[in-house]
Amino acid sequence: MSDSAEIKIRIPLSGMERSSNLKYERVWADHRSDDLYQVWNLPAYAYNIEMADIVRCRKSPDQELDVIEVVEKSGSVGVWLYFPSESTTDDVSQAILELTNVGERRPTFEKFSDTFWGMSFRDQRHFKEVLPVINSLIESINIEYELVSQPDKPFWLSM
Repeated sequence: MSDSAEIKIRIPLSGMERSSNLKYERVWADHRSDDLYQVWNLPAYAYNIEMADIVRCRKSPDQELDVIEVVEKSGSVGVWLYFPSESTTDDVSQAILELTNVGERRPTFEKFSDTFWGMSFRDQRHFKEVLPVINSLIESINIEYELVSQPDKPFWLSM
């Protein structure tokens, strides 16, 4: 397998994930070496795995590559944004535009549903540049946010 081959790996969810009712979440990753992979999108349901983290995978009995641990943290900061259910497409688009135009680097966005989005920041400094805008959106349109990094929550089942 090429070191740059992008493939899907799966994260066994533990029941601590946000109300997904899923047993697994699949994410894109590049194979790095042996059993190591670099994650290239923001998970929608699994805590504690950020974009560009290096993870170790093991083949499951059904021949899927399951994440068993995070080997190296990338320093990225993932944020889940929850828009109120009554938000219009224009409300969400305007908020995303406001979040995009802050600081010297643009965050990476992932749209999981019309009212559920993810953002990934290269580092803590970049996140802190955008945090005042997030706080402003909490006040103005009642969004909620959650950090992907939740050290008190597991992301995988016991193997």
